[in-house]
Amino acid sequence: MKKLLKLLIYFHVMIALIVLLLPKHNLYYAFEELLQKEKVYLSNETIIDRGLSLDIQNPEFVFDKLNLAKAENVKVFSWGFINGVRFENIYINEGFSDFLPLEIDQIQIIHFLHNPMVLDIKGESSEGFFFGNIDFIQRKLFLHIRLETVAQKKYPSILSYLNSEEGGYYYEYQF
Repeated sequence: MKKLLKLLIYFHVMIALIVLLLPKHNLYYAFEELLQKEKVYLSNETIIDRGLSLDIQNPEFVFDKLNLAKAENVKVFSWGFINGVRFENIYINEGFSDFLPLEIDQIQIIHFLHNPMVLDIKGESSEGFFFGNIDFIQRKLFLHIRLETVAQKKYPSILSYLNSEEGGYYYEYQF
């Protein structure tokens, strides 16, 4: 029993050291190059390595020369068994005000090691919240969306793409 406990402690210490000593800046720039191949660009960001996480402050998101959004903070974290990205205080370009709220409080994408082919997604704004997942085996995005009554009247064009369910809406996309 003592050997098993010692082995688990060594394993956790090894994972913690790998996460602490990982060249997070280089991984970020490699990820940014992958995004650029898809015509998605991040600009004006400040990158801060916090040991167990990487903070990207004030990034602006541009898709094919179209300014989409700006976030106050993007936190990338990896704890071995749980990995994720959290976008905080997102401001959407006013050109998308017919489809999305202009301010989104938070969007979080999490990957659990026990379910490696699924990403969990959740987000919230003052006009509602959503949760769902991306399943890479079934190649499907599935979101449950709950909107305030005011938001339902404000976004009729986007509601036509959503399916109704008890308590809100859902969106399903096969890729």
